[in-house]
Amino acid sequence: MKEIIELLETFHTMPDALQLLLHRTAERREAPRKTCLLSPGDTCNYLYYIQKGMLACFDQGPDKEYCSWLMIEKDIATSVNSFNKQVPSTERIEAVEDSILWTLSKQQLEDICDRFTEFRIIRQCITDNYHIQSRTLDLQRKRPPEYFYDYLAGEYPEMIRRAPNTILASYMGVVESTLYKIKKERRNYR
Repeated sequence: MKEIIELLETFHTMPDALQLLLHRTAERREAPRKTCLLSPGDTCNYLYYIQKGMLACFDQGPDKEYCSWLMIEKDIATSVNSFNKQVPSTERIEAVEDSILWTLSKQQLEDICDRFTEFRIIRQCITDNYHIQSRTLDLQRKRPPEYFYDYLAGEYPEMIRRAPNTILASYMGVVESTLYKIKKERRNYR
């Protein structure tokens, strides 16, 4: 829980009462590898702060499932549309590695925001950061896969190192053989 407080305070100082409320409210959850945290058709009721591990989100395309995001330690993950609008999700969220998560429900989040202006500010800052990150990744995905891989390797080296090739290839929008080729080329250039 200490890591969450430290992360949140990078956005705005929190009074002791808010810190105490977060300690009392957030629930620790262990999610072994392959645990499904959200299935399509279910409504996402939780934000997940990743203390340890990796989560992936999968969505259904016209002909197959694809990975739409990967999150690791110090990230906050959820099904954005389902969580914010409280509608059934089209996405599946799964633990890629054994994970330790801290959760807040939608109602808990709203209650904390109602009580503390500081937390509303933090929530908005985090939302803005993820919006910018999402736009940047969408732009990078439009580049040739070698350039997208280089971007990920530079900005998210842990993701490249830890994500299984099947999931990383899906996230990049390429077939596994293309990812293998890119990785082999990058190893040969070192």
